[in-house]
Amino acid sequence: MESEEIEHLNNFLETVIEDIDALDEKREAVLRLNRRLNRMSGKGIALLVRGNNPKELLKETEEVMTEIAKKMQDLEAMTGWSPLVSGVEEYCEFRILHGILQDGTVPLAGMLKAPSWIWVVSLGDVIGELRRFVLGKLLEGEIEEAEKKLGVMDTLYTLIAGLEFPKAVTGSLRNKVDVARTLLERTQSDLLRAKD
Repeated sequence: MESEEIEHLNNFLETVIEDIDALDEKREAVLRLNRRLNRMSGKGIALLVRGNNPKELLKETEEVMTEIAKKMQDLEAMTGWSPLVSGVEEYCEFRILHGILQDGTVPLAGMLKAPSWIWVVSLGDVIGELRRFVLGKLLEGEIEEAEKKLGVMDTLYTLIAGLEFPKAVTGSLRNKVDVARTLLERTQSDLLRAKD
């Protein structure tokens, strides 16, 4: 190989290394943001279940998710969303639960800047959080509100119950559907006992 060609390749390799270093820095930044999103969303879910409306936390998580989505445009081809599933899933769960408890709506994946396959898996987790909310309402003697949210649990379960995809595509969806069914049945029993 001619020395000119070797020099040309070396120069190109330096550019490639710079590109990879830049991507790796972005990847590390996204992973840090993901951990932050996971923590903040978990805190938001806990506040919602206790009957609070964490508006400031909602705004902060939206900002972090927007930042992640921007950075992922460069990284998606290299890493995909796999390393971010936990944080983005928790964020979707937080936002969906917030929508249901505050105004009876469910924000869709596009509104959350999240992949639809992560969004749909989050619906299973929302059912579990709604169970906690329903149990809290039963303890407070608010049977009517508990019944309404049990209806939402049932609706969400019905939406995801028939979804069959390979685990490689939707991760833990099948397991979450099974858990959601059990939680729904237990919550129905709890409500019946509370009404007696």
